[in-house]
Amino acid sequence: MEKENGALSSRNGPGPLSVLFFLEGREVPATRFRVNAFARHMQSRGIVFKTLYTRPSKYLHYPRFIRRTPLVLFWAGACLAAVSMTRVFQIVVYSNRYDVIFLQRSMLHRINIPILEALLFRYIRRKRLAGKCAVVFDVDDAIYLGKSGEESFDSVSDYIARNSDLVICGNTHLFRHFSILSDSVVIPTCIDRHRYRQKDWSRLANPDHRVVIGWTGLASNIRYLKTLRGVFEGLEKRFDFRILVICEQGTPNPFPNSNLEVEMRPWSAETEIEDLSEIDIGIMPLSDDAWAKGKCGLKLIQYMAIGIPSVASCTGVNAEIVKPGETGYLVASESEWSKGLSSLLSDRSRMKEFGAAGRRVATANFTTDRWFDAFLDALIHQKMPAKIGAAAPVPRPE
Repeated sequence: MEKENGALSSRNGPGPLSVLFFLEGREVPATRFRVNAFARHMQSRGIVFKTLYTRPSKYLHYPRFIRRTPLVLFWAGACLAAVSMTRVFQIVVYSNRYDVIFLQRSMLHRINIPILEALLFRYIRRKRLAGKCAVVFDVDDAIYLGKSGEESFDSVSDYIARNSDLVICGNTHLFRHFSILSDSVVIPTCIDRHRYRQKDWSRLANPDHRVVIGWTGLASNIRYLKTLRGVFEGLEKRFDFRILVICEQGTPNPFPNSNLEVEMRPWSAETEIEDLSEIDIGIMPLSDDAWAKGKCGLKLIQYMAIGIPSVASCTGVNAEIVKPGETGYLVASESEWSKGLSSLLSDRSRMKEFGAAGRRVATANFTTDRWFDAFLDALIHQKMPAKIGAAAPVPRPE
């Protein structure tokens, strides 16, 4: 891919490089942090790009009055039909016009019909084989796991990976799987450092300030937070703190019928940074299983970028993000959770010290400024593993 007037030139004649992004929804974390966060960088390099979202968005929830009636079946059917028709229209109308087709996770969310998804992708694959476009596949979860949670190589995501030019993996655990199927690289989930202001720690000087232990994430992941009920109830007898949970509207309290003070705050893109800045200790509990190992640690990166110390399960990529005793603690049992949280709750100067160190780590290693060149290399298929931080490629089976 050569430069033309300072911009990357198209593979299909004169003009700048063009990229078509098939994404799952405007507010989906993978969309916001793995694609849209790079938008200003792409614009500055003269790349022409278009983002296409599914309709309805991935995290659309059924209205409560519908969920409680048989109408939920008709509502679900209408949503699935809308997703399918939207994707078919987008593929047929737009896929001929771009040099690179970027697929995020899957073609059809909410729909567990592999043959339908495979047929949709087949249309794009024909264009790739004809040399009319290249296909880049981005994955930030262990979506290849079967219902039993065991690894296989027969999923729709594996079919797409085999027929893509490159797979972008959110961590090394995912890389180990997909590098067997296709050329693969590792690009972590990134934040735009210009949006993340340093947390104001002045309120900690006030002895009456109640420390805030915080968690943010999707409602589907709140099951991990529930495992800490016993830890919090034990700490509540010794320390004065409250819990802030930032999640989707309508998410129920994960600790019902307890004496814990819990604020359930609806997540909002407009107030996300401000809400996170109220947290004094950020937490990321996970189970130790194959699905959790595929996660990319976004909430930890967000905590650290703001300057918040973290306590996290020693699972998967968490162990690569948190520096124990420097930016936070990695824990593996209830007693270790209690010990790590107690260490911070009892020493506010340590909170500030760990938070400052965490911000330095996040802004040095997990920003769009740091990773855009790798992202660009992936789009134009310059395979430079040493530069983009991927492990050595795993030989593909003959």
